[in-house]
Amino acid sequence: MRLMDLKDSSAWTDPQRRRLPRVELPLCTDARTSPGSGHVDTLGVDHDETARLHATNRGFTRAYTGPDPTFEELARTVPMGYTNLDHLEKVAVVLDGDLLRFWPARSTVQAFDVVVPPAGEQAFMRLGVSHPVRFAVDQAVNLSARLPGLPLLVVRRLSSATWH
Repeated sequence: MRLMDLKDSSAWTDPQRRRLPRVELPLCTDARTSPGSGHVDTLGVDHDETARLHATNRGFTRAYTGPDPTFEELARTVPMGYTNLDHLEKVAVVLDGDLLRFWPARSTVQAFDVVVPPAGEQAFMRLGVSHPVRFAVDQAVNLSARLPGLPLLVVRRLSSATWH
């Protein structure tokens, strides 16, 4: 698929089905009590449903394909304190300059980030990128070509709230 042809409604899977290196994003919650249902691998490409997740400055919840958790569930499972709680939607996974998977949007919000997993002693990064979605994915593909072997996640930033 040509990146410039991507639209919010697009869905695409790399026909080569390359194996992803095992990379973990830090959790901002206990994995056993992560909010949401229908949990999937946050950096994985083996699910068809568009997943969502939450993030704080300490890390991420597990990605989920079920309904969005309630405020009460988030308050019970995601520790508060000097951070924001961002609600994110999984858009794409890229590796070595290639798009591996793209999921159709469940939202029309046009704010995007690229999540760079931790490497060595360095913490994860979330970098704001351009919109519309085809530009966000193109920037992630460009960055991933410079970070060989490290899968990157493109997310749609649905909302952000102070989490104190």
